[in-house]
Amino acid sequence: MDPLQRLLDLAIHQAVLTNLPVAAARWRTSMYADDAAIFINPFKEDLKAITTILQEFGNVSGLHINLQKKFGPPNQMPRHQPRSCLGLHRRKKRDFPMSLLGIAATYETTVKVHVQPHIERTGQRLPGWKGRMLNRAGRLTLVTSVLSSMPTYHLTVFPLAVWARKKIDKIRRSFLWKGEENANAGHSLVNWPTVCRPKDLGGLGVPDLERFGRALHLRWLWQEWGQDPKPWVGLGVPCKDTDRLLFNSSTTVTIGNGNKARFWHHSWLNGEAPRYLAPHLFMLVRRKNRMVRQELHNGNRIKTLQMCITTTTQIQEFIGLWIRLQNVQLQPEVEDSIIWKWTADGNYSTR
Repeated sequence: MDPLQRLLDLAIHQAVLTNLPVAAARWRTSMYADDAAIFINPFKEDLKAITTILQEFGNVSGLHINLQKKFGPPNQMPRHQPRSCLGLHRRKKRDFPMSLLGIAATYETTVKVHVQPHIERTGQRLPGWKGRMLNRAGRLTLVTSVLSSMPTYHLTVFPLAVWARKKIDKIRRSFLWKGEENANAGHSLVNWPTVCRPKDLGGLGVPDLERFGRALHLRWLWQEWGQDPKPWVGLGVPCKDTDRLLFNSSTTVTIGNGNKARFWHHSWLNGEAPRYLAPHLFMLVRRKNRMVRQELHNGNRIKTLQMCITTTTQIQEFIGLWIRLQNVQLQPEVEDSIIWKWTADGNYSTR
């Protein structure tokens, strides 16, 4: 994708393609396996240009486009514009939400109709296994290795709603104890929370989907710190506040140039996060996601908060935080680093 991205950058530089209106969209193309997504403005000139660029790219690289699979999903466009633009270049129109690489791609909140296919696919795996002919150990292996892994791709991006998690748990529980898709709760020999515990804690090692999904989401936050930066860094990640709180309390940051560590959230100040050292002061902050370097630039050191302080508690927290910051010295030549507290090597693992 790097050569194609460079071609698109050159086309933008020479005004062959127009700039995207979103400032954060610095990457024009994304590729997964043999599927590529290219983001362009809905102008006829841009569509003609991108067609020429892709044809020449195919001639040079041998990666020709499958025209039968090509389609264009318009996003926030006037109703008349998609038909005139896409029809001119014989592109199929597909509206959001849509299924893309097995995930319901949408720019809105996911609803039941987006998640239901995942539940149905999980149930459809059972008939061919003939669960009644397997012993319980065999059914446990299938539940752990297959049924529990099927939602992984969805959980990597989207949280699983409570109702969906309960339905998948019912399928897994029924197959484990009875070898069927639907079985009464009375057939369970052990309650489900105990089944989902690790084996060394008295459980059967079946993944808990809620905690499993959280572990997958923490992976996004960990990869933001990678030595090889991902293209999506800085564009936002699919993590809730709970995920961020767990991540920040489970990591220790060593400050360098202050370009990666977030001043209030990360545990960079003697192993603690300033938001926990000064919780009342944190509530006054308007821009809570600024980096350490931004907050400490030119000796700023949260001086702007002085005008907002009104209580004794806030004054005490301000003074305590101010004293701690006096000994902080940024190192321009050194990158910020992070370690995971709960592993011997300091690296995070979803497993």
